Amino acid sequence: RCLQKVFTLVLAVEKFKKMTNATFKDSDLLGFNHMIEEAITRISYDHSTRSNSSYRFWKSESRKVRDYEDKCLVLSPSSKLIALFLQTTEQEVTLDIRHYRTFSGDYQPVVLGIRGKNMFLSCTRPHANPELQVEEWNNNLNDISSATKQLRFVFFKKVSDMGSTFEFESANHRGWYISTSKKNRQTVEMEVKEKNRITVFTVSM
Repeated sequence: RCLQKVFTLVLAVEKFKKMTNATFKDSDLLGFNHMIEEAITRISYDHSTRSNSSYRFWKSESRKVRDYEDKCLVLSPSSKLIALFLQTTEQEVTLDIRHYRTFSGDYQPVVLGIRGKNMFLSCTRPHANPELQVEEWNNNLNDISSATKQLRFVFFKKVSDMGSTFEFESANHRGWYISTSKKNRQTVEMEVKEKNRITVFTVSM
């Protein structure tokens, strides 16, 4: 709409120049030029604003999440998530799944925290491939912009058609998913879906 106004304004200026009999200098158009520049700047700003997604906190739920083979998630002393089979669930972590609202996409943006701790899962790329980290974070995560470094905490929860299973794709590095090894007692890592790892999770009953 703004671009259409600029085009209309330019046509009006050209028509006015042709219709007037007086000498019409370029300096007389400074006001028009200023209006055109402002409109173009506004277009660029609006486009930039729309290109950055924003996520606003909506609600949270606490769940014990397991991979599709029923391996539990345990937090190691070195703050790494380990997937393993447990006979008792005392060590199993409970995830604080924070849901966010967004104005774009048909996915469910979530932030995954460790319940009872100021620790959150994040996806960063310190080396060649994205890596899953468990970070201590004491600042506010109610509003997250894709233009900030806090995007590393956001994952897209992709629920299956049946609704009983889901995957977590990194919002910071699209195409990379939280995954577990098919072997027991291995770290939870980021991986692309084509690799021989488990990316499907369920909620523990």
